[in-house]
Amino acid sequence: MEKIEKKELEAYIKEQIKTVTEDIAAYKLLTKPISPDNAIGRLTRMEAISSKSINEAALKKAKNTLPKLERALARI
Repeated sequence: MEKIEKKELEAYIKEQIKTVTEDIAAYKLLTKPISPDNAIGRLTRMEAISSKSINEAALKKAKNTLPKLERALARI
């Protein structure tokens, strides 16, 4: 791999790390506990719980991806 290709790959990985870090912060906000509120109906609450579980899965995936990107960057 040439130096130019390595620099491009390094820049790409750094951008991906930045994106994943921002995603992790956003997912943490979305996965906060859902308080039982009188204004929220039963179905809406069930949808919120479902949405929360989807966001938790995305958060877990992002947390697994970040160290892999950091290791790839260290190897370059």
